Amino acid sequence: MFDDDEVYALSHARLLVELAEAGAGLAQARADLREIIADHPDLQERLPELEGRLDYYDAEEAVFAAISGPGS
Repeated sequence: MFDDDEVYALSHARLLVELAEAGAGLAQARADLREIIADHPDLQERLPELEGRLDYYDAEEAVFAAISGPGS
C-alpha cells in the first residue's frame, strides 16, 4: 500500500503526463517525472508506463507538426 507521500508523488506524476498531453513541454515533464520517481523508489515500477505515455504524446506532437507545416 502507498503512503501519503507516494500517493502525492504518483498524483503529481500523472498531472505532469496530463500537462504534457496538453503540450506543456514534454522534455520538462519527462525530467520532472524522473525526479519525482527518484524521490519515491516504490513508484519505480510505474516509470515505464508514465514515460510510455509521454513518448506517445511526443510522437503525436511530431506528426502534428509535420502535417501542419512550418510555423505551426
